[in-house]
Order: sequence, then structure tokens, then C-alpha cells
Amino acid sequence: MLLSCNFYGKTFPLTKLKEEKYINETIFIPNGEKQNITVGFSKKDFKNHKGVSGLKYYLVIMYLRKHLQTFGEVYLTLNNLLEECGYSTRSHNKSIYSDFREIIKTELINNGYVTCNVDIFTINPTEMFSLQLSEKKNIFYTKDNFVQFSISEYEKISNSNSKINKSVLVGVYLFIKQYIMDYPSDTISPPRISFPSKQQIKKGIGISSFTTIENAISLLAEMKMIYIRTDMFVENTEEENIYVPTRNVFALDVEELNGDAILIELERIYGKKVYNRNDVPGKVRYLEKQKG
Repeated sequence: MLLSCNFYGKTFPLTKLKEEKYINETIFIPNGEKQNITVGFSKKDFKNHKGVSGLKYYLVIMYLRKHLQTFGEVYLTLNNLLEECGYSTRSHNKSIYSDFREIIKTELINNGYVTCNVDIFTINPTEMFSLQLSEKKNIFYTKDNFVQFSISEYEKISNSNSKINKSVLVGVYLFIKQYIMDYPSDTISPPRISFPSKQQIKKGIGISSFTTIENAISLLAEMKMIYIRTDMFVENTEEENIYVPTRNVFALDVEELNGDAILIELERIYGKKVYNRNDVPGKVRYLEKQKG
């Protein structure tokens, strides 16, 4: 049986459709709506998807959400998937294709979230195929919805002009974002901030290099996806009257970093008074840069 799909009244056999030009014509989401279209990821997702390869899971899911059609179908080529997620298809790096093929097969098909009309491990990267999403199991929604990731956020990361692996950027961003509580806008609430240490981020997403984590944080800040406050100090536990920097404080809105309420939040962590830089009552000593 020859499978086919319809584009603007014209029917094409899936085995004949090549490249991404057909895909781009099928879906249009206004930019103003992209921030409102999200996928909820769970605590289990954070536990199961780590490392450069595992973190690509988030990119695959967001690609499917962005290109989802009315009846739960997604048409794609592997090349289009890789390129939209920020990976080159010109390097002939088979391991990159392998990561995406494996995620589609083991995470989506084998778990009953989608069915596929081809063998995902043998299909040519330029050949179009379809994924049919299950009506019973929703890959875009989890019971705890621990953190929301929007199409707008996904596009900012996948379109970023950086040598940093896009899956790492996604991992760092979602790890920071997962701890930022989203309180109702009409209520008095604590600052919408988070303060995971670099060691926690490194371990949480399964990346071995502190430098990679630091570079990812810097890039996310340059892109204004996160905002960072670093001018707070706490007394060193080993030396009296010596004050060292606290961990970074992150926010999605720069206004959340204003005021002294953040100092109170940090004091709960350290169990002692935290000071702004200009209020430090002793000598400031900066910590040595971590390696790894």
C-alpha cells in the first residue's frame, strides 16, 4: 500500500516527498501564540533524560508539538527535525541521527505515544514519513506538569547562534526554570526565583563539565531567557569576618531580582544573614573557579 499525504489539495506519496519545503508549508502558528502553546514535563522526565543524547528528548517533543496537525499527525524528515533543533545535517555524523532515531523509537513508539509508517532506523534522512499521535496517551501532558516549556522558548534556543549543544541549553534552562514557582499574578507572593548551584545543575542534567554549564548559563542570560543576580555575600563558614559570594539567583523576569526579599530567601538556605555587596560588614573574598 502506498501511503500518501495531502498538501493544499495535492496528494504526494510519502516515499517521494523530500526535504523540508513541504513541511514548512503545512503549519503556521502566529508568533503571538507561541508563548501560550506549551508542553508540560514531569519530574520523571528530568530523572530519565540526562546527558547530551538524553536531553534531545525535549527538542523532539517540542518539534512534534509545534508541527502537530489537526488529526494528531506530524509529517517530517529526519533532516528537518535535526536542522530545526539546531543540528547540522552536513557533517555526516551518524551518531546525531542515531540519537534522534532512538528517541523516536524507544521513547515514543515503544511507549505507545505514537505510531510510525516506516522503520525509523532505516529511513533515509531526506525522506518524509509520518507520526500518528495516540488518542489515549498524551505525550504533551503529564500529571504533575512540573515545568512548562513553550514553543517560543524552544525556538529561541534552537535558533540561537552558538556552538553550545542545543540539548544542553534546553537542559540547563529547564533545570533552572523548574524551581521557579508560578504564583497567581493577583496575589502577594515570594519572588519568582530559583537558586540551584552549578553543581546541582551539572548533576541534574548529567553533564560532566562545569565550563559547559557556565557557558550555557551565560548564553541564556545574553538571550534574556534568564536573568541573574550575583551581588550577594554570606560569611565564610571557616573564617570569621570573611564573606564569600552566595550562589547565583535566577529569574525569568528581571523585576523579580529587585529588592531585599531575595536576601531573605537565601538566608533560609544558608541559615545566616546574607548581605548586598555594599553592606558587607567584613572582607570580601571571591571563591576559586570550579573545575570539572
